[in-house]
Formats: sequence, structure tokens, C-alpha cells
Amino acid sequence: MLKKYREEFKIGVRIACLVFFISFGMVVLLASIKQAMAADLKAETIITDDYIRLGDIFDGVKNADYVLGPAPQPGKDMILNARTLYKIASALDVDWKPRYTTEQTVLRREAVILSQEEISKALEVKIVESGVDEKFSITFTNTVKDIVLPANADETMEVTAFTFNPQSDSFDAVVVAPSKEDPQKRINISGRIERLVPVPVLKSGLTNGDIISAHDIDFVEMPKNRIPSGIITQEQDLLNMTPRRVISGGKLVMQNDIEKPKMVDRGDSVTLVFANGPLLLTAKGKSLQAGAMGDTVRVSNLDSNKNLQGVVTADREVTIR
Repeated sequence: MLKKYREEFKIGVRIACLVFFISFGMVVLLASIKQAMAADLKAETIITDDYIRLGDIFDGVKNADYVLGPAPQPGKDMILNARTLYKIASALDVDWKPRYTTEQTVLRREAVILSQEEISKALEVKIVESGVDEKFSITFTNTVKDIVLPANADETMEVTAFTFNPQSDSFDAVVVAPSKEDPQKRINISGRIERLVPVPVLKSGLTNGDIISAHDIDFVEMPKNRIPSGIITQEQDLLNMTPRRVISGGKLVMQNDIEKPKMVDRGDSVTLVFANGPLLLTAKGKSLQAGAMGDTVRVSNLDSNKNLQGVVTADREVTIR
């Protein structure tokens, strides 16, 4: 009899364990199914039409096409914070809760954007057509922003009115986009041009004694009316010159930053040249002054011990005249 009770007890325990494991498995399975059905928040969505839909915010929702409201203006963003998102989820029975208070989604309306650079290029064409054949830069005198159009618009614009005053280098214009036949956006623009000229600068730093050659020179474009006085603007004014001290590369060069290179230093042994028609004589001398090409310097004739004056005509060469 006791043996029979033991067997029945063991069977009961087995049945209880089986029921427990089946129940536990169902709970885990239901939790997994619920988790699999939970919606996922989208960090960012590009909206292509006029309305915000539930599917723009959450992935994994049945009623993804449900309209929540109007979309932002083309090119604009709308940010929904965790509190607003939870209200939407609760109201529409979406299985989602914020994990942290800073959670958010960004809704960005798709748009065609015509930049200020593109607007400037359209105006440059009109300025050239007005007779300006120099390089120039444009400065707007009123506020000009990017032109923002709906995503389905053409990426085009037209200048429908343009006047240019060459005396003041100023202009007025009307720009429409995408075209004058379909003027979805219209802006009035005023501005002026600055005519640019090439100004020579050194490619790299040079110091006194370095002779400037064409290989050492580069050019930068500057507005003609904004070049400081005393700046060297012609390449030939730099050629065969040397810095008085150090000139940095890319820096505008002042006239007093350079000098003729010294061909003769004080105390140098020099060759004295005496020219009289076809007659050419040379003698040894000593320079009593430093001088550059073309400078008049005092020298001493070592043969006669006489002091003379001559013109520097080459490196350590003085021609007596």
C-alpha cells in the first residue's frame, strides 16, 4: 500500500512540474511575442508630402498611414520630444515607451534648395552681359537667403529684371524660381560688385640677399579699391629685387619691403672699368661704399691710390665715368 502511495506521489510531482514548465514557457513566449510587436522609434525621417503620418515616427505599427497633422515647411525640421512621442503612442495604442527623457525624433521636410552661391552665379551672367569684362566679386546690400522650394519643383531660377550702374558698380535684380512661368518664390536683390586685380606676392618666405625671380612670384586677387597704398601691384617691380629683411609667403609686399640687391659691399675688392670709345681698360680697386646695380659709389684705385666715382655695372664691378 505504501509503495502505491509513493508511486502516485511521484506521478503527481511530475505532472505539477510539467504544468509549471508549460506555463512558464507560455509566459516567456507571450513576452517575446509582445516584445516583437513593440514599435521602434525612428531617429530621423525625411517627409516627402504635406502630412505627417504615424509611420514617419514609428516602425512596426499597423496603422502607419494614420495622418497626425501637417508636415513642416519645405526645408524645415520638426523635433518631437519624449513626452510628445509618448502622448502620441498612448493615444493611438502604440506599444512604445521612452527609455530616457532626452529621446526624440526629427522630421525633416524634403525640399529643393537653391543656395546663395547659385543665386550669385545667375547674377554674374547678367553682370558680364552688362559689359563688365574684369574679374569681380559680388556683395549683397540686402539680406539674401537660400531659395527653398517643394521637393517636386525644378532646381532652376531666372533673373527676370536686372539693372546695372557702371559708375557705382551697383545693381538691382529680381530672381524667381523655378521660372517666370511658375514663380513659386520671388526675391528682390540689391548689391554691388568689386572689380578684382591680380596682386603679386611671394610663394614662400625670402630674406635679404635672396634675389626675387619670376619663379618666386604668385598672385592673389584683390578688390581694386581696397588695395592699401604703397603695395606693389606689378610683377616687374619685384623682379631682381631682394627683401630688406624677411618677407613671408603670401603676404602683400610694400614698396619699402624690398631693395636692389647689393652688388658691391664696402671694403670689397672690385674691378674698375675705364671705357673711352673703343678703348677699354681695367684695374684693381677697392669699394669705399656699398651699392646696388646702377648706384654711384666711391672707389679707390689700388694702382694710383686715387679715389674715384663710378657706377656699379655688375657683381663687384664699377665702371668709371
